[in-house]
Amino acid sequence: FAFRPVKSPPRGLFTGRFAVNMKKNCFFHPTQTAHFECGRCQRSLCPKCVSRRQVSRPGMARPETVYFCTACNLQAPPLAVGHIVTPFWQRLPQFFVYPLRRGPLAVVVLLAVLGLVFPGSVLLRLLRWAVLVKYSYAVLSHTAQGRLEPPRLSVELITRDFFQVFKQYALFFILSGGAFVIFGSLGRTAWLVYTIVTVAFLPAMIMILVANDDLIAALNPLHWFNLVGRIGVRYFQMYLFLLLLMGAPAVIAGGAGYVLPGMATYFVMLLAKNYYTIVAYNLMGYILLQYHEELGYEVSYEDFQKQKSLAGEEEPRGTHDDLMDEVGVLAAEERFAEAVDLIASRTGGEIEDLRLSSRYYNLLKKSGRFAEMAAHGARHLDLLVREGDHKAACAVYKECLGHDPGFSPAPRTLYRIAGWLVENGDFRHGINAYARFIKADADNAQVPVAYYNIARVLADELGDNGKAAGVLKTLLSKYPSHEICIDARRCLDEISA
Repeated sequence: FAFRPVKSPPRGLFTGRFAVNMKKNCFFHPTQTAHFECGRCQRSLCPKCVSRRQVSRPGMARPETVYFCTACNLQAPPLAVGHIVTPFWQRLPQFFVYPLRRGPLAVVVLLAVLGLVFPGSVLLRLLRWAVLVKYSYAVLSHTAQGRLEPPRLSVELITRDFFQVFKQYALFFILSGGAFVIFGSLGRTAWLVYTIVTVAFLPAMIMILVANDDLIAALNPLHWFNLVGRIGVRYFQMYLFLLLLMGAPAVIAGGAGYVLPGMATYFVMLLAKNYYTIVAYNLMGYILLQYHEELGYEVSYEDFQKQKSLAGEEEPRGTHDDLMDEVGVLAAEERFAEAVDLIASRTGGEIEDLRLSSRYYNLLKKSGRFAEMAAHGARHLDLLVREGDHKAACAVYKECLGHDPGFSPAPRTLYRIAGWLVENGDFRHGINAYARFIKADADNAQVPVAYYNIARVLADELGDNGKAAGVLKTLLSKYPSHEICIDARRCLDEISA
């Protein structure tokens, strides 16, 4: 494994040059982290504010996704992945879930079972530890490249470049030998200082060793300080977290010892050691990913986004999300007419998505295109009624009626809206909607009920018994055999008494 160097500006992992990765927020959505930046307008943009296009280039097997600034219609290159990656301290629960997926869970359990079956074999103990370290290396390197899904467990994964494991053995052997030499030649105080320094920088050494596959680099103090300096105080936050992880197996085994027999406690301890080792290496890899720009290597934005999706850390995009994002940018710049035309051209007027329909309706209103607004309003009301949005449906109905006195949505929609208007206390509009429903679809099975509802509103809410009696008589004469007529006769007797 080797990191891909950053092309521009060139700075290696250990060049000694420090970079400042300032977070940027979207120009149009200030609370959202920017993922892109337009070269012309210099605006930082979140994924909602760019358009995605599939572009085929010579020599490429398949099209690649290219992102464009909606305002300028020019390509907006992605920012560095480290800029958009969730900080490790905000996703700590994911590190604990990571070893519970298929590959790492198999390693955790199988190695623990082997340790339980062959507890006294020193050779198998070393082999178990080597396999765990080798898989953990793969976890670290995969994560550092933006691969948030665990590496697939295979014989090739464990056996390939197995010499890496011996490099870690060598690292520990050299550090231990150095402690022995310093204690013997310089005394206890120097030994204590050496021990504190090496223990504090041990995670940095492992990260350097795995990232570069270079034992000499891992032993170079200049590289430790360089890496820690670039990560900053967050390194020590990670370090404290790693200390807790390393101490967790002993705590778990101690607790298990009170309730489980000896062999079961030993098995639990093995499981915990394997589990927390993988958690620790996943965390160190994520630190490298988060600070990849400062450390001087490249992670593909497109690959990282795909991995986020595979790992379930990114919400799936809907059918119209790209269009909604483009329209949102145009609307933010008050280019309402362009936004309307964009929706119309992309959908051909056939809009089945309520969010997109609502945006289209409001843009028509803001553009002053009230005739088109009322024409779309009929379809928009169908969607609102389907979703059961009482308040919005009533408001759209009255708004469209105000601009077009002849406005009339589908009869079934009109009937539902009439009932909601009455429920909301808008009795006159409710009666009007029931009357329009009766006129629009006289053969509908709900027409007798609509007559009865009109009469009840007139009598109970508006106190107009005369009109209510007239409506009831019309109902009884037109639909004498309908079951609602039983209630209608009772109601007529009540208001005529």
